[in-house]
Amino acid sequence: AVWPLVALCCLGIVGLLIAGTIVLALIPIYLPQKAAAAVSSASRIIHRF
Repeated sequence: AVWPLVALCCLGIVGLLIAGTIVLALIPIYLPQKAAAAVSSASRIIHRF
């Protein structure tokens, strides 16, 4: 009765690793957009004054 628990734990760890790699792969895609948006909004505020 121990093997189903071990299998579930292994599957959970593998799933977390896959989810972590996907998140880490997506971070560089989203960061430049947010950085560009922050720069554009800051430049708009600067140009108003």
